[in-house]
Amino acid sequence: MRWIELIFGLLIAVAGFFCLNFTNGFGIDHHREWAAKHGMPAPSEGIFDAGILLLVVGGGVIGHGISRKRNPSG
Repeated sequence: MRWIELIFGLLIAVAGFFCLNFTNGFGIDHHREWAAKHGMPAPSEGIFDAGILLLVVGGGVIGHGISRKRNPSG
């Protein structure tokens, strides 16, 4: 069960990282062009905020999974 929690937290954190990468950094014009070409939403503040939230939640889930005591029955 612990591994499932860690993997789930990692997936959430990676999704948050990709949201932040999509809305910030170098090549933002490329991201806007790609979004328009593929019919996806353009980089926006909402996607940026979602990325921050996902990183915080994912990090919390990972931290909880690492720090909790091991259950003797599983």
